Amino acid sequence: MLHFIISNIQFNELYEIYLETICKKPNLLFDSEEFHSLKEDALKIILKCDNLDMKECDIWKKLIKWGIAQNA
Repeated sequence: MLHFIISNIQFNELYEIYLETICKKPNLLFDSEEFHSLKEDALKIILKCDNLDMKECDIWKKLIKWGIAQNA
């Protein structure tokens, strides 16, 4: 869904709401089935958020799993 929102500039307000929600509750995305199919550009946007409410070591664990899924 995030990739769709990013790709369509007319959804800017929805993009802001989605990003704010993911930053406050990152497990909604990182623990979802959708996470492993997330496109790289969308993941970069999320990882660049300064207010991502997740421990750095947990982010790295999820990022490694995402990378493995991309090469499977």
